[in-house]
Amino acid sequence: MADAPNLTAVEEIKRTSAHLRGDLAEQLADDSPKVSSDSEQLLKFHGIYAQDNRDVRRERAQAKEELDYIFMIRVAIPGGRLTTDQWLTLDKIADEIADGTIRLTTRQAVQYHGVIKSGLQPLAQLLHSHLMTSFGACGDVVRNIVTCPGLQTDDAHGPLAMYTDHFSKTFKSQSQAHWEIFVNGERAASHEVEPERPFYGETYLPRKFKIAIAHPDENCVDVFAQDCGLIPGTHPEVGDGFTVVVGGGLGRSYAHPNTFARLADPLTFATYDEIDSVITAVIETYRDLGDRSDRRHARMKYVVDELGIDGFRNEVIARLGRDLRAPLPISLFSTDNDHLGWSELPDGNLQLGIRVGAGRVKDVDGGPTLRSALRKVAQSYPVNFYITAQ
Repeated sequence: MADAPNLTAVEEIKRTSAHLRGDLAEQLADDSPKVSSDSEQLLKFHGIYAQDNRDVRRERAQAKEELDYIFMIRVAIPGGRLTTDQWLTLDKIADEIADGTIRLTTRQAVQYHGVIKSGLQPLAQLLHSHLMTSFGACGDVVRNIVTCPGLQTDDAHGPLAMYTDHFSKTFKSQSQAHWEIFVNGERAASHEVEPERPFYGETYLPRKFKIAIAHPDENCVDVFAQDCGLIPGTHPEVGDGFTVVVGGGLGRSYAHPNTFARLADPLTFATYDEIDSVITAVIETYRDLGDRSDRRHARMKYVVDELGIDGFRNEVIARLGRDLRAPLPISLFSTDNDHLGWSELPDGNLQLGIRVGAGRVKDVDGGPTLRSALRKVAQSYPVNFYITAQ
């Protein structure tokens, strides 16, 4: 896997990017509506996908005109939790910079479509000023941490409520490239590049890496479909922590028979004090052994499948420097909570879960005005908004 001689072109782009900088600053400053193909790959690490307007693609091609280049931006929202101020900022961006819609994803993120190149920096600056970012929402890194909202609403000050933000900070890239290029708007004066996290190095991961934290009583986050799933529990000998499952994923390429969906396998039980080092060792194992010659076959689930869970565990142990505890037995989750409708929280506050069709928050001419309704709620009450994994 890691010894494959024919690395993909993306691997070389990452290696020579000076930790995700490349020529992005120069290309954002020029008059072209697009960026180079190499820069398109780097943009993904900044939460940005280069696209073109499909609605006018055919007529422009027939007229031999340049495509209508636009960008999609994904905002990483750890655990899907937003304040009213943050929601109103997202609503403002939809009108002023994007296509008028807010799109919610199953990884508790927000997406914008129809953004032109000159809007990328203003969008990033608005997000940053309200403690949000698109950095790390895409690319070959640990993606947005997905969490059952119940972990935060059941006990807002308990240990489980803190882990979403903790993991988001612990496993986010340390590169200052996003700040320099998109927020500050210029390359740093010094040519010295800050050290990246050791588990990323110069070439980051073979592909994306997904972490989800389930509620101990239900599985709205689909914890067995993650690269690394965490199930809270209490070990009879060492106390509270997480059962760690690894190697899950639903994606496959139908034209490639060596790709397939896979459920995660139980790896170990780790206490709160141990969990960071265990996840780090899992990421390092994936970094070293993941397939960098074929991006369709690059996810960690294929490493676990080919080594077997015992072989994968041995590789993790070698990087961790100590043995792994056996996982707790996993029983079926007792409920399947879609978080819809009214419910009362432990602190006495009420919660309302609403269904968002296809994840699109928008106003429909002559129909539902969901975006306006949510704006009114945010303007009227000091509530928290949670995007769920469903």
